[in-house]
Amino acid sequence: MVKEIIIWSIGLVLVCLVTYGLTQQKQLGTRYEKIQKTELEIERMKEEILSLEKQVAAARDQVKNLENDPTEIEAVIRTERQLTRPGETVFRIEKESVTEQKKQPQALENTDDSLSPLPAQ
Repeated sequence: MVKEIIIWSIGLVLVCLVTYGLTQQKQLGTRYEKIQKTELEIERMKEEILSLEKQVAAARDQVKNLENDPTEIEAVIRTERQLTRPGETVFRIEKESVTEQKKQPQALENTDDSLSPLPAQ
């Protein structure tokens, strides 16, 4: 009788251990998938960080150029405010849409003796 109880107890413990092992194995699979997704996200973020660092470096270089080079300052101001020098002819080339007919570039000429904004179209 005692021998049967010990055998049944050992059998019950083994069944419990096998069941526990199987559930842990299933959980390991889902944990592994989560870890893989997290690692992919980390790699994507590292690439994004590198891209942003390059943009910051380029912006710093542009700031240095603007601080030290009057030609760069003039170019930025002329672009942003659409200013021209006397006698300059500016050609605006607009992107065409598929349904729009082709347009010829329009020449705008400044005949003033100072920088002035381009006329609105």
